[in-house]
Amino acid sequence: MIIELLCTIIFFTELCLRIYLAPTFYQIYSDICFWFELSSVLSNLFMYIIIEIQKYKKIYFYSCLTFISILRSLRIFRFTRQIIILKIFLYSLIHSIRQLFHLFIILISMILFFGELIYLIEEWTSDSSIQTVTDGYWLTALTVTSLGYGDLYPTHTYSRILMSICSIIGLVIIAITVPEIYHYFDRMYQNETKKRHIIRYIYSDQIALRI
Repeated sequence: MIIELLCTIIFFTELCLRIYLAPTFYQIYSDICFWFELSSVLSNLFMYIIIEIQKYKKIYFYSCLTFISILRSLRIFRFTRQIIILKIFLYSLIHSIRQLFHLFIILISMILFFGELIYLIEEWTSDSSIQTVTDGYWLTALTVTSLGYGDLYPTHTYSRILMSICSIIGLVIIAITVPEIYHYFDRMYQNETKKRHIIRYIYSDQIALRI
């Protein structure tokens, strides 16, 4: 507990120094990692305050403590600033937000359509594991995304054929969308690699000229 408190103090001090030494306020406030770090540090401080209150008063904030413990995991986003490939991955997702939105709309439409059909077919089967339309949606979502947890499964012949068609369509749609995201990621990664090689080459030339 003491070590964790000391680490929180160090993180809080480092965050305050970053805010104070930042060239402009916009530069630091526009960084999403700053807000993740701020949330994690403030959540730690609030947790210590709540724990101290509980020592003297019978106040129980179990739900609040649970939420705060989840926010503490956001501290891992500190390392994303140092890993170039994670930055490129995030930029690729942001740039491909239109393709991801289209994929999301298509998948939702498939889940609603096939989920209702599977429910209507399985409704007439006595030993079916699909009892509600929500179960149909859940089974369709697992089938489209190729997860298949096995908690729900079709029993009727028609529903099995329907889920097979749904699985094939889902694979085709995902296979069409994902390469576009990968293509942009690969292009950004190649550009970043070339940029780093150029900077290293210029830096080595400057050292050679000084010698």
